[in-house]
Amino acid sequence: MYRHCKNKFEKCKDVTWDDVMKKLSYEFSIGSHKFIAESPNIPPSFVMHTNKFPGTLFDAFEELRVKENAMDMHVYMSLGGNSSTFGRHKDGNNVLIVQAIGKIHYAFDDGNVVTLKPGDSLLIKKGTYHNPIVSGPRVTLSASVP
Repeated sequence: MYRHCKNKFEKCKDVTWDDVMKKLSYEFSIGSHKFIAESPNIPPSFVMHTNKFPGTLFDAFEELRVKENAMDMHVYMSLGGNSSTFGRHKDGNNVLIVQAIGKIHYAFDDGNVVTLKPGDSLLIKKGTYHNPIVSGPRVTLSASVP
């Protein structure tokens, strides 16, 4: 089960590459990032987990916290199309996906594919299988919500 909303999150659309790179640099320095790479020929993705959010990322997290009671926020970043992801998976909690930069597609087992552009969101209920498909450089925000 999932719900797609278009253009709901204004602050999330304001996220800058500069602030994402500051976050990535910080996470590299403390070793908290995840690096997802399927093979040397497929661009990697990075997942950033800490609650340190520079500038526009802080504003985006506050928007998610206030509007959706977000408990945390992970930042996913890919630099190329067809970048590595976690593939088809399900989560143990409700997840709110909000697109910040670029676009991403989510395929579901019912055959539907949802495309997210900056400011769009996708609420995925726990236990729902989904597969992120990266089409180019992107930054995607992911938050656990009640």
